[in-house]
Amino acid sequence: MPSYELRGYRLEWEARDHDRALLASGSTPLPVVGSPATVDGAWPSTSSRELTLTVRVLRPTGFVAAERDERWWESRSGGLSPEQAKKRGLATP
Repeated sequence: MPSYELRGYRLEWEARDHDRALLASGSTPLPVVGSPATVDGAWPSTSSRELTLTVRVLRPTGFVAAERDERWWESRSGGLSPEQAKKRGLATP
């Protein structure tokens, strides 16, 4: 993350299933400075074996300052955490 004030920055997220169908998305402005920001999101239950959560930090101009994808394999209750999926070679680096 940047180490300077995030004036006018916002965070966007989206959750997609194995077929890349959009399950849910959201956007929230980021605080200028201070403690770490918490962003909550929810999506409907899915029977998809995989879930990808994409998080982007956007500059005031709309350009992407940072982006990260996190994949959950067996994203249902009792499935693999992102760390477990990485150990099994199922997650993207």
